Amino acid sequence: MNRAFLSYSSEDEQFVRPFYEKLKADGVDCFFDREAIPTGDDWIEALERELLMCDSYVVFITPGYFESIWTKLERSVIIKEITSGKKNIIPLLLKKCDLDSSPFLQTRQTHDITTEAKYQKVYPEILRRLGGSPGEVFHPPDRSILPPVCDLPGKHRMPYRSLGKGFVGRVGDLWAVDESLRKNKTTVVQGVGVVTGMGGVGKTQLAVEYVHRFGKYYPGGVFWVEADQGLSTLIVGVSGAAGIDVDNRLEEKEQLRQLWQILASFPPALVVLDNFPEDIGLESRLPSQDSVHVLVTTRRKDLFKYTSFSLDVLTKEEGIKLLNSGKRKFAEGAAALVEAMGGLPLAIELAKNFLNLRTNLSTAGLLEEIKKKGAIKTLGIFAEKYGNELPTGHGKEVSATFQLSWDMAPGFAKTLLQVISLLAPAPVPRRVLKKILIAGSEEILEDPVDEALAELTHKLSLTELDEENDPACHRLISAFVGTVVKKDTGLNDKIVRAIHDEMERTKEAGDTASLRELEKVLPHAAHLLTSKELTVEPGPAVDLFDYMGTHHQKLGRFKMAERYMRDGLNRAGESFKPGDPKIALLQNDLGLVLKHLGEYEQAIEYYEKALTSDLKTYGSEHPKVAIRWNNLGSAWKALGQYEKAIEYYEKALTSDLKTYGSEHPDVAIDWNNLGMAWKALGQYEKAIEYYEKALTSDLKTYGSEHPDVAIDWNNLGMAWKALGQYEKAIEYYEKALTSGIKTFGKDHPNVALRWNNLGSAWQALGQYEKAISYYEKALKIFDAFLGKDHPYTKGTKENLESARKKVK
Repeated sequence: MNRAFLSYSSEDEQFVRPFYEKLKADGVDCFFDREAIPTGDDWIEALERELLMCDSYVVFITPGYFESIWTKLERSVIIKEITSGKKNIIPLLLKKCDLDSSPFLQTRQTHDITTEAKYQKVYPEILRRLGGSPGEVFHPPDRSILPPVCDLPGKHRMPYRSLGKGFVGRVGDLWAVDESLRKNKTTVVQGVGVVTGMGGVGKTQLAVEYVHRFGKYYPGGVFWVEADQGLSTLIVGVSGAAGIDVDNRLEEKEQLRQLWQILASFPPALVVLDNFPEDIGLESRLPSQDSVHVLVTTRRKDLFKYTSFSLDVLTKEEGIKLLNSGKRKFAEGAAALVEAMGGLPLAIELAKNFLNLRTNLSTAGLLEEIKKKGAIKTLGIFAEKYGNELPTGHGKEVSATFQLSWDMAPGFAKTLLQVISLLAPAPVPRRVLKKILIAGSEEILEDPVDEALAELTHKLSLTELDEENDPACHRLISAFVGTVVKKDTGLNDKIVRAIHDEMERTKEAGDTASLRELEKVLPHAAHLLTSKELTVEPGPAVDLFDYMGTHHQKLGRFKMAERYMRDGLNRAGESFKPGDPKIALLQNDLGLVLKHLGEYEQAIEYYEKALTSDLKTYGSEHPKVAIRWNNLGSAWKALGQYEKAIEYYEKALTSDLKTYGSEHPDVAIDWNNLGMAWKALGQYEKAIEYYEKALTSDLKTYGSEHPDVAIDWNNLGMAWKALGQYEKAIEYYEKALTSGIKTFGKDHPNVALRWNNLGSAWQALGQYEKAISYYEKALKIFDAFLGKDHPYTKGTKENLESARKKVK
């Protein structure tokens, strides 16, 4: 294959990089130093090696090309290689310059690409000479125009839409950010511009537009992170969208390091840390690898180490253009209104929408109203909270503009906006809003929440909708709403109750789809626990810690689950007396997490604390006490203490039979547990007896596609395998696997157990190749979720090695 060496001055990288991406897309194998030379390699050696290996040289001629020390080195080798007649050279005149300094280049056919038209004309010939096939027409960057919105790479997390043609001004800022990101892996956007995708074009919106207009140049993916939502949000958001399995057994800092390390193995990627907080060191959040670029938006002014952009307000011309981007066009008074708004994009956007709704009002009339509102008592509080977001001298006008939009909102829309403003600065699921306001309607065209959101979003620019049409409210508007609305205890209680009830679903959720749905509620649950505006009583607060921990546990994020469980225990210890049932519940649930992490002794410690407490509270025949006995049995079984495990399992069974009778799900669990313990002791017929009782009960209770039935099938498969009935074992294992994939997806630890079990059965039948394929699937999942040192991972690895030896 023809390989091309791209020789250029670093000051022209802005053009060369997209040219390189275009050549790659059209099938040309290129050497582009920024992408091809790994960090730490000797650049001179790498360049010399590639200069000799490449078949063609593409030279980008500019004044800077003749001044660069690096290109002089490259030119000396190129001239020698071309003179030998073995290689091809394609000189491209990118910028007008004097070629007299290079007689060698003068004698070669030089393609003029100094304009877009000339470039488009000669590109097919360049491509032909390099052996590529023409694809999409490439447009060289013109820094005076706004780049078009492009398709995002396959791997991305981007909750906000581009404003499209509604993005006005900031063209120079957008190109400057791109140039900085290509030269430096971290760029910080500061400034006085209002943040938001609520119709403004400040720090956050600039980042949004950059992602949508330059995202195609990051083939490794683009990943948006709400940086003020904590480290776990960063890890979960990026790893989930990138398809990266992070070892959840590690501490969060180590998880982040692992995440960056894996992401660095991708093609160049972009991570946006939006609204980075003031109280955290930026360095601790950044990747050390050069292939991961980071764009940061923040109010901070102290990040001197990084390339920073301080956004200014819009110019008068840009402001007028934004003002006239709506239905109405304004000439007279437009400049005065832009000046009154201080060139602040969000204020201009709100003023524009106000005028579009009040068609009888002129710009002069609006200016007069703004003057009247200038003495709003709430302004001082508002400016104090977000003064560093506003240009000096324009606080009153901005606050007045918010006030005008607020005044125009219907009563129900105001209440809805108040609810959104009290929650986290993240999209709020509509179903949650309807729970809070008890305003859902089966008539989709008459739903009051939907109608209010249409008003707030499309008419008043006070909310923004994400890709799932769920609304978010910018912090600035949230702060304003907080200054004009008195605290409503009734609304506070409704919000807490709705979020509490949503997160409580995680206790019953058995399928990944439901858990993923609750991911969107997670930031709001966390916000309740730290909010200064909302009051959460100790009971619901402790519940939320437990629910969030359980949620992370069910998704295999065990370290995060442990953190929430321990935080919940601390809160419960501060709020309740020793022995309170809520403390016992968290002790039990922390034990579950520790057992998943392989910390069996610690798990037993917490299980016993929970059991002791619940025995005092409920007595020995209560269902909760039976659960504690079962959990203790499972931990002792994991430690190989099978007789002790049976002792606890039988106590649980006796209790549950008295409470529920023989056909209850909890009794089926008891039978299953006893079956596993007896199997571990080699009593396989006895194990099968218990397993079949459990299966019969669960089939009556749930039907054939429930996760508990899959467990029963899996257990029976293990017992039949132990008896040497391998075909029968495979029959049960396959039923369990099919059900598990439907419930959890193909990459869950529970599914990995099924793969491993099937592998063992096929190995027992001498089908080693088939066994290896199953073991490999299981090992990949265990390694990602549980880590290399977990017993499941180690056991599967041993199985795999054993099967491979048989093949050899």
